[in-house]
Amino acid sequence: MALLWEEPCAVGQAPCPRSGHSLTAIGGKFLLFGGHGRLEDKAHAFNDLFELDTSNPEQYRWRQISCTPAPPARSRHVAVALDDRRLLVFGGVDRRARFNDVWIFDAVAADGKGAWARAEAEGLAPAPRAHCSATRVGDRVYVFGGYGGGGQVYGDLWVLHFGSGGCYRWEDATASLQGIGPSPRFDHAAFALPTAPDSAAPDKLVVMGGRNVDAVLGDVHALDLATLSWEGAPEGGGCGVPSPGGDVCCAAVERVESVPYHKVFSFGGKRGLMAYLGGVEVLDCGTRVWSSPPIEPSSCKPPTGREDTAWAYDNRTSSLLVFGGWANCWLGDLLRLNAAQIIGPPYAATGVSPADGPVFGETEVLITGLRFRAGRAQVRFASEHMRSAAAVVDAEFVDAGTLRCRTPNFEAFGAGAVEVQVSIDGEGWTVDRLGFSYFANTAARNCLAFGPGLLPAPGGFGLPLPFLIQARDTLNERRGGGGDTFAVRVTTAGAGAAAGKPVEGATTGVKDLGNGLYQAHYSVPAAGTYQVHVLHTELGSPEPLPIRGSPFTVSVTDPWLHHRVSGAAPAKRKGGSLTAIAGELVLYGGDSSGASVAVPVGASGEWRWSGVGGHGPAPPDRAAHAAAVWGGALVVFGGTALSDGNGGAELADLLDADGRPTGEPAPVLPRASAAAAAIGDTLLVFGGEARGDLVAEPCTVELGDQVANWQAFQLCGVTLPPRKAAAAAASSSRVLLFGGYILGPSDLPTITDELAVFEIAPGTSGSAACSVLRPPEGGAVEWPPARAGAALVEAAHGQLMLLGGVAADGRPMNDAWLLDTAALTWRCVYAASPDLLASS
Repeated sequence: MALLWEEPCAVGQAPCPRSGHSLTAIGGKFLLFGGHGRLEDKAHAFNDLFELDTSNPEQYRWRQISCTPAPPARSRHVAVALDDRRLLVFGGVDRRARFNDVWIFDAVAADGKGAWARAEAEGLAPAPRAHCSATRVGDRVYVFGGYGGGGQVYGDLWVLHFGSGGCYRWEDATASLQGIGPSPRFDHAAFALPTAPDSAAPDKLVVMGGRNVDAVLGDVHALDLATLSWEGAPEGGGCGVPSPGGDVCCAAVERVESVPYHKVFSFGGKRGLMAYLGGVEVLDCGTRVWSSPPIEPSSCKPPTGREDTAWAYDNRTSSLLVFGGWANCWLGDLLRLNAAQIIGPPYAATGVSPADGPVFGETEVLITGLRFRAGRAQVRFASEHMRSAAAVVDAEFVDAGTLRCRTPNFEAFGAGAVEVQVSIDGEGWTVDRLGFSYFANTAARNCLAFGPGLLPAPGGFGLPLPFLIQARDTLNERRGGGGDTFAVRVTTAGAGAAAGKPVEGATTGVKDLGNGLYQAHYSVPAAGTYQVHVLHTELGSPEPLPIRGSPFTVSVTDPWLHHRVSGAAPAKRKGGSLTAIAGELVLYGGDSSGASVAVPVGASGEWRWSGVGGHGPAPPDRAAHAAAVWGGALVVFGGTALSDGNGGAELADLLDADGRPTGEPAPVLPRASAAAAAIGDTLLVFGGEARGDLVAEPCTVELGDQVANWQAFQLCGVTLPPRKAAAAAASSSRVLLFGGYILGPSDLPTITDELAVFEIAPGTSGSAACSVLRPPEGGAVEWPPARAGAALVEAAHGQLMLLGGVAADGRPMNDAWLLDTAALTWRCVYAASPDLLASS
């Protein structure tokens, strides 16, 4: 981004050479007032007023405005635009006379001819002075410092309040200031600074440089306008604003509104006796860094170094206009500094998504920004290295912060990084540096796949077998972004008619990492030899093509460790419970054989079955009961009776770890196929089946009590329908319930894939907040298939494992899922063929 100096064509009656004058933008035109120059071969102060019309950029026009009364002649005064019609002039000097009067020029008064009027401001006025600064913020003008003659240098702050009705009031704010402010000075620069992005409301007044009677200064201070507190340091700057570079006085400084952060331009000034400056410094109010942008080679001759010049901003052309000044002589040149590449239009582009796309174009991108508006929006994609490599496309206005377009074809210029700029209704291009990368088309023949999942013996069936895909383009270069379409397919291996067929029950997945790498996996339902096909869909190709080396032949083995088992193995059964307690497995119910325990034998890997005789009376034989672990023991509730003449009847008894009833139970609905979980010393029972009907009412009992005192349990929030054969487990303050049979639309039992969450607040009992999660549409996240009769057990702290169950088609399920109980997200860790399970 560079600056361009231009010498505009100007006709009409131009001001004579001068310095110490003012140049102010008013209502689309520019007013030049006063100054000091030569009149009839003598140094002379002026009170003339000139208008510069810039409406025609090809030919500016000067016009002198003559009206009386007029302010006394003066130079080194301050001039501020109060609005689009009023110019305020304060102070100044003529020879040894200094002023503290306030004059207002109304540009539309007197039938558009304009008229001067002296403002009668209320309150005590500042002492007469020149060389001060004046900065307008809202309906206030802040006047700081200045020189009063006779060695009197001021460091006070005055506020001139004004309104639209012509009322003016002075306020001496010096006594209200806090902090260490600037030392007394004159010939300094001051400007208002907005510190928030995309803000037109300044909240800081910055004072920098200047001089006193002894030296030129280079410090920077900032006044917080809300608290009137000074911030600053001699070495650095207030509010993080550094000095533009050394000690400078008599510089021309102008703040310009830009999006998202304003810019401040400083030109000219001097460092010492006849050490005049002619460079341009630019402050970005966002980064708080001064820079010296380069000058375009096509510029006219840059202006000579000077002091006591004046400049103002022309928002039509994003240019600053400079007139006159002093450089051992009075200057009368008019120059234009085109800063469009620095300032930009009144809107900004802040982001591009996605950040890359293929070189043939047609990638839909969203451009985020500030202050976009409806109109003819265009987006320019230009190479960072070749000026001629650029393409422009139309964009759709979405809202004030978003444009949408499709990238242009860039094949003529090749892949690489480009800059993205926005223009609306033919205004200048945005200046924010936004990048987009064109990449060459991905070529399947050059892409690579590698990782453990593609080894000859990658692992066990049912487990995710992972590998990575590296995308490479037609030039065999690694891709640095995402967006490619890869797929994984698994087929049978070998020869004959069965070879090459898709494997039923195989699962695959590909995740775009956004950096040219893709995380892939597959799993197969049984042991065997397979072929893993890795495919890429190229543009223009009707079918996906194999990548380099595809297909990959793999031999998948049995992942299960089969232990040697001794002792009398329990008989097959249905409706029993298998529970892990302290490293042992307890099998109970489903027949009349009581409880059996499998115990590991030493470190040999052997397990031994043995029967268990309880310490108390044996519980009635049952099936389809609920089982939970409490205090290292098994707790059994309800179920269907198998003997004692009660075959098929639902039970409502609760038995402790010794198989003894916990006292006479309070009335509770007998039920089978209920879900139960122990949370602390409380057993929560939900659902089940009673006399052929599904049960909804949850209940609890305190397991430490001598007598089972059942209590109703209230669920707040979602109403949970009745169900049976759901899987339940506790984790911290939550009880989680998955699946089971519920009544469908026709009152027929159907299996669900709902996850119910009971949130029990600490220190409370008898109620819980209930919420229900279901798999989102589209399969965007992993979620277990619907099932009933599954097991839900704790796998690790904060993780539960869902195992097996019965599917909707009645087949057993041969899979395992991990549930993160904090995030409530599922992950499949094992999926194999149901045919591998022995029938029971």
